[in-house]
Amino acid sequence: MVVKIKRLLSYLLTKLRSYSKISNMNVIVRRYSITNMFDATLATLGVILGSYMYGELKPVFIIGASLGAALGLGVSGIVSTYITERAERIAEIRKLERALLTNLKSSEIAKAHKYAALFISVSSGGSSALAVLLVTSPFMLSSFNVISRYEAFTTSIAIALTMLFMIGFYLGRISRENGILYGLITLGAGILVATILILAGIL
Repeated sequence: MVVKIKRLLSYLLTKLRSYSKISNMNVIVRRYSITNMFDATLATLGVILGSYMYGELKPVFIIGASLGAALGLGVSGIVSTYITERAERIAEIRKLERALLTNLKSSEIAKAHKYAALFISVSSGGSSALAVLLVTSPFMLSSFNVISRYEAFTTSIAIALTMLFMIGFYLGRISRENGILYGLITLGAGILVATILILAGIL
């Protein structure tokens, strides 16, 4: 049984590498995942700060609102990405068929592109959910009385701002530019959201 599982995993990994190489999906997965993680982190930061400003710093409320936002962002990310990628890849296959004067419907190339559209869409939506879970994790601990709601609040804000900085830093590194500058730019977006919400609460 163990041997069969190992063989299956080995086969799946081989297929994954092959399809990834054919479809060039790695770059696209990275692009969508980072974009959606950034959006979800900012959205969750907004929920937490808004709750604090209006005196609703209740773990159950924040977790519910954040998970609702994650569900919306996740489903939107999966569906919109899949439709877009599928259309683009069908167009690419048909263009290749015209150039080669052959039907590629059952080829490994077509299979790779179909798999890529599905994998990219799931990664796109999954990154949103992951970001929300990471940022709201202190409130999950607070709901079990492990930490106080105010400790959860400060820890969540710290996690969100750190994630925003790391997203920018990573983008700077892959573009071979100043990672710290990129990190400060994405961190600045989070601080801007916080400032707007604080001013809105004061006014």
